[in-house]
Amino acid sequence: MNKTELKQLFLQMLLAAVVLLVPLPILFISPQIVASIWSTAIVVLFLKKKQEPELSQNKKYNFITRMLYLQMITWSFAFFFVPVIGLFTIIIPVVTLILLASKKRRENKQLIKWSKYVGLHTFSMMVLLTLLSFFPDIGEVGLFSFSVITFVNSGYMVVYLRLEQRIVESKRRIALIVILLVMASMAMSMFPQESGLSILQQIFGG
Repeated sequence: MNKTELKQLFLQMLLAAVVLLVPLPILFISPQIVASIWSTAIVVLFLKKKQEPELSQNKKYNFITRMLYLQMITWSFAFFFVPVIGLFTIIIPVVTLILLASKKRRENKQLIKWSKYVGLHTFSMMVLLTLLSFFPDIGEVGLFSFSVITFVNSGYMVVYLRLEQRIVESKRRIALIVILLVMASMAMSMFPQESGLSILQQIFGG
């Protein structure tokens, strides 16, 4: 990547971080409000596109849609332990699988990219739940550390998906394995424990 592309990637990451932080105050007031805003926005955008198909080429419309999807997917997996938000953690993968069942939709590159993002988040959450089953002493605020881990890993996911097309096709499988290992390692190093010892320290007797 040249300097211009790196600058654009940095600005996009910065904007994505701002978008992800926006609902935080509302979440603590009422998760139902966040869920309602997401649901309403999805319906409005869908109906708008159905009425005006040419919107699929509109940069502003596509930008708003991408930011909404980014926020919904990331927050759903980051706060899967919050009852109302947790419903989206189940709904999003199910809807993704239903969409992928259509051969015509599988030709949509954007759907494939979002599907990969959902898949990587699902992997990240499964790692956290597996660690929780073996190391349940996470303390009172442990669940919120899950959110931090998810947000950090989401950054890795975004960078990976942005660079994926630049990776030689024969080496993409290796690249995927590497990013999965990086995400798993991040989860293990940041996984909360009431004792203060990291998972790695407990495993290797630190």
